[in-house]
Amino acid sequence: MAKNKVHINLVFVGHVDHGKSTTVGRLLYDSGNVDEQAMKKLKDRAKEVGKVGFEFAFVMDNLKEEQERGVTIDLAHKKFETPKYFFTIIDAPGHRDFIKNMITGASQADAGVLVVSANQGDGIQAQTREHVFLCKTMGVQQLIVAINKMDMAKYDEKKFNDLKVQLSALLKSVGYNPDKIPFIPIASYPGENVAKSLGNMPWYKGGTLLATMDTLVPPEKPTQLPLRLPIQDVYNITGIGVVPVGRVETGVMKVSDKIIVVPAREGKGITGEVKSIEMHHCPDCRAEPSFSHYYRLYAGVPYSHCTGSMPVYRTCQETESCNWRNIAGEAGLYQERRCCYCQGQASSAIGH
Repeated sequence: MAKNKVHINLVFVGHVDHGKSTTVGRLLYDSGNVDEQAMKKLKDRAKEVGKVGFEFAFVMDNLKEEQERGVTIDLAHKKFETPKYFFTIIDAPGHRDFIKNMITGASQADAGVLVVSANQGDGIQAQTREHVFLCKTMGVQQLIVAINKMDMAKYDEKKFNDLKVQLSALLKSVGYNPDKIPFIPIASYPGENVAKSLGNMPWYKGGTLLATMDTLVPPEKPTQLPLRLPIQDVYNITGIGVVPVGRVETGVMKVSDKIIVVPAREGKGITGEVKSIEMHHCPDCRAEPSFSHYYRLYAGVPYSHCTGSMPVYRTCQETESCNWRNIAGEAGLYQERRCCYCQGQASSAIGH
């Protein structure tokens, strides 16, 4: 992991078949993160399954079913560095059947790239609207709009401007300020304006998608607050133990920290110890807010107690215990924590 660069989680969203995975694959290839040999294998694989032209999408779509169907099903994460930032790129599915996975990806993101096709008959579609609304709902405050498939629209400036007007109205309707959102014309498959300009759109005076990513403003990290880490998934690996996966929302988690997982099976929480922390298969000694997909090994926390649990907290002083009480509210069941570590603050786990 790039220790000297600020980390940003960046989710790619948009309607199915508008080119999200191809855009990410082209970005990774043109920036040198995918070599020629790997791309040749992906081209052969695309030809094998009858999906010629999907080689860039296969950089992110690794599941057999994804490659055979030609659609993204699950979230895919890739590390990526620009001259300024260290990114975790999140490729979210665009098909309505997998909207739950898209919501998970948006919940992990600090910023997003909305990919919209300029091809005839595409433009703003159902999942375009839904993804914009869900990004705003999940707290994604910064967006970049990539108007893709400009090659299919013959690199027409009028087509780009018309779609920009329509998208601006959509973004404004859910609370975004379109004046602060960059709109970038791209053609992901031929590689126009993704990582470099090929000169097909002399009328466009802005930067490439890659250059625009470096204009994002990193979110503030609430490291001064108590540790809170919602668990996204849990793995029970033979010979290693329980491996919960999630993202630190507040505070800092360090190796050897004493933590509590709540509500656990009996609703009282269960304590354990952080044995190791990893991100993108690289070990680290601490995890801070905005770092998603840190893999944590907890000593003393059984798998059954993590399954269905939501937040993880650092424990109180050994002489005192955390107190929990259930609160029945309109949105569901909340658990409120009042303890010596965060006196006066309420942290909640929602169980609808």
